[in-house]
Amino acid sequence: MLVSSPDTAIYDFDSEGKVWKPAGVSGPLFVIHRLDQPYFSLMVASVNSLDVRVMPLTGAVRVKHTPPYIYLYRPDGECIDWVTACWTC
Repeated sequence: MLVSSPDTAIYDFDSEGKVWKPAGVSGPLFVIHRLDQPYFSLMVASVNSLDVRVMPLTGAVRVKHTPPYIYLYRPDGECIDWVTACWTC
């Protein structure tokens, strides 16, 4: 584990309504390092359900950190399927 945050909430962007909506996943966030590819992943262990979200951090994913938010997106501008922004504290 490289970095962690004790409380994180995931939000999805509703492109039709142009608003951020809670994804129903919140809990601790971890950035982990693996010995095999993908070498780095972002993981949120939800306290609301058994859902654990893992996003491999590859060359296809761009990360923008604007405290207290972390935005994940593809280079072509498309949002990542399960997460577009994390609010951390």
